[in-house]
Amino acid sequence: MQLRCVQKVDREEGGHQGSLIRFVNKVADAFKDKKITTLAYEGTAAAPQKTHAQSNVIILISSIDIFREQPLRNANWPAAVLLRNQLKSWANKANQLFIWDYSVQFTNYLSPFPDLEVLADNLKYFKSQHVTGIFEQGSGDTYADAAELNSYLQAKLFWNPDQDVHDLITEFCNGYYGSGSAFVREYLIDRKTALQNSGKHLDIYGNPMIDSRGYLSTENMEHYQKLLYEAHLAVATDNKYSDRIKRLQLSLEYVALQQALFYGIDSGGFLQISKDLTTYIPKAGWQDRVDRFVMDCKQQGVKVLAEEGLSPDAYKDYWQKILSVPLPVNLALHAKVTLDNPFVEDYPAKGNQTLTDGMPGYKDFSYNWLCFYAADLSAIIDMGSIKNCGKISINFLDDPRHWIFLPVSVQVSVSQNGIDYKDLKPVAFNEGPEHSDIQIITASFSLPAASKLRFIKIKAINPKTLTVWQNNTSKKAMIAADEIRVTP
Repeated sequence: MQLRCVQKVDREEGGHQGSLIRFVNKVADAFKDKKITTLAYEGTAAAPQKTHAQSNVIILISSIDIFREQPLRNANWPAAVLLRNQLKSWANKANQLFIWDYSVQFTNYLSPFPDLEVLADNLKYFKSQHVTGIFEQGSGDTYADAAELNSYLQAKLFWNPDQDVHDLITEFCNGYYGSGSAFVREYLIDRKTALQNSGKHLDIYGNPMIDSRGYLSTENMEHYQKLLYEAHLAVATDNKYSDRIKRLQLSLEYVALQQALFYGIDSGGFLQISKDLTTYIPKAGWQDRVDRFVMDCKQQGVKVLAEEGLSPDAYKDYWQKILSVPLPVNLALHAKVTLDNPFVEDYPAKGNQTLTDGMPGYKDFSYNWLCFYAADLSAIIDMGSIKNCGKISINFLDDPRHWIFLPVSVQVSVSQNGIDYKDLKPVAFNEGPEHSDIQIITASFSLPAASKLRFIKIKAINPKTLTVWQNNTSKKAMIAADEIRVTP
């Protein structure tokens, strides 16, 4: 009976926000001398069609879905249009509006996040839309990119959002970075300009790999590093200023390390070919570089590297495991890949060539994994010439928290001419018990001795339904593969 009543209210009000607001209003009636806050988020993001919130109810509206490279007031992406409409509709249904806003990249706290001018403009816009309070979420008690500057600007702009943000940035840099301030200011300007010129989004759930095609490109990174090096030289005799600039440099070193996992065996990567040309091994001094970064993180107040992410010590262990395993040369390296189904554009890695770039995937699904949402991985690999092959293997990611599951089965077929294929014994995966930990599972296929082949056909079947323990009617399964590795 109660459920039917709730459903009736929600139909009248246009969604779950209806029953929520009517309930919150009753609480507010019972405590008229208190402020009662409720969240307009996901299923309750839209304003109710009928009911007006009581005068002592505060509606907290989340801006989680918008990008940060362009001010909200004139952005035309769907999430921005939706949020503007939600603000207008809530202004007609509530006397008090607060915004839950975000000013850090939650997936990579240290990654450069040039949102300062947009943050300032958005605060002005929120004020114009009758917003009276802001909850600005950053990285909490762990250091994030330019945290001191972010805190300073927010403290100033929350009191008066009409202040000139560029004047405030200059004021802060002059006082906080001493003789290095001009170089720091140029760094802040140039990274923002590079973002704008890239035409790409700034996402609070982005990563340095995706941004390597934009404001964190190799060329831009070299420029930023040079500017902060000059800033460090300018204050080299003053430990106070030197330490502050070193903290800024930490962000660039983090990006360099993360991108090295993506670049792998290519320029900017962490691997080099062994003398016998059979494996890829870490470049000299790479573990020392990781160790220095971890030590600097702990000295500068970095407790975790992401929301629910690794601690500096855990990050060191993560790298040690990667560096301890030599990577065999792949006979299918840089082979042509033809896909029947498109991969997920939000996580492009290296596109089709992700499957033959020589690099395995690790536990972060946004690096070196090619993802397929509600679609099978169906690919043909052309190695360019006939080769002697003994084994084919493919890794798949099992990451239920991100709705990534193992395929139902994997079929591999091989051919010399691309017409006549021979099927190898398929590999099947069981659903397995409920779990939340991330696993990397390998599907391996042995070939008869001295097998000669050129073409490899892969078919990994995506689960048609979600697991019984991770079910959601609004979600479908995604599978993720890293590298089709062929060895003698």
